[in-house]
Amino acid sequence: MQHLIGRDKGWFSVKTGKVVERPVCDDPIGLLVAEGEPKWYGPIDYPLDSRGSWYIRPVFVPHWETSEDSAKVMQYSARWLCFARITDQAISLHWRGFSHADSADSALRHNSQFHYWERIPTLFEEVEDLANARVSFINLHNLILHRLWDRYRDNPSYEWLDRRIRAESGGVALSAHAGTVVEFEVAGIRRLAYTIRSSIERELETKYNLKLPDPENLDEVILRTLLREFGALSYEFSLENEGDDKLFRAHNYFGLKPETTSPDSFPHSRIFTTWRDDLGQLDFLLRHLGANDAGGYTQDTLF
Repeated sequence: MQHLIGRDKGWFSVKTGKVVERPVCDDPIGLLVAEGEPKWYGPIDYPLDSRGSWYIRPVFVPHWETSEDSAKVMQYSARWLCFARITDQAISLHWRGFSHADSADSALRHNSQFHYWERIPTLFEEVEDLANARVSFINLHNLILHRLWDRYRDNPSYEWLDRRIRAESGGVALSAHAGTVVEFEVAGIRRLAYTIRSSIERELETKYNLKLPDPENLDEVILRTLLREFGALSYEFSLENEGDDKLFRAHNYFGLKPETTSPDSFPHSRIFTTWRDDLGQLDFLLRHLGANDAGGYTQDTLF
């Protein structure tokens, strides 16, 4: 059971506020010898996490795949485990993704990503009811693109590396049809910032005989504007300090389309566990929360 809790999950979402109870649910040991039932099990104490109590919830998902002893495509029941961590001020859900086929045809073609976004909001509601909690999603957009950005981006003791962005405007050229979501390397949008700055620079020199005093800084200003203001649905970056301590690397979904049934419906992060473990990266985020990031609720001891 300790090994199960300690495994890297790769995905998490967190809400903060006031948690009244740490509920006593069913004995989780049964999940090691049987499939269990669709309900919460726990609490489970994890020695490496003195503040949190852990819970497990099996979810049974219809899944199609080719059987091992024949060429037939058959339907099975896949058991997917969701983990909840409860402290006095926060509830976080942790999970692993998997390739999922929801029909025989899709199993023969290729599997798609399991639609976790259809399950996580409901699982949050279950835990909140059990814990008598009044919590809300953190403002991940403000936390990542403003608070962390302002603190670390231009700090010479840290290396902040843009890696990927998903934007609804349609890509680097900004010419795709409205409403399409495009994912691209941030190097592309950095080239766009350079192109915009170069055009302004040439215009100033040609028409006004003026030179930009700090062209590279203007590139950064334009890039910041595009990343923060130009419809970023999700954003991946990494951060480490000059001592090669890997602090955080994740693709962060900002939850800017709550009315949809999609990964953009709630804030969450897909972290790179080869960079740092789940709890370490969750701790990093929570230690930087401010009033605007936590729905008006501020606590220095969220982790």
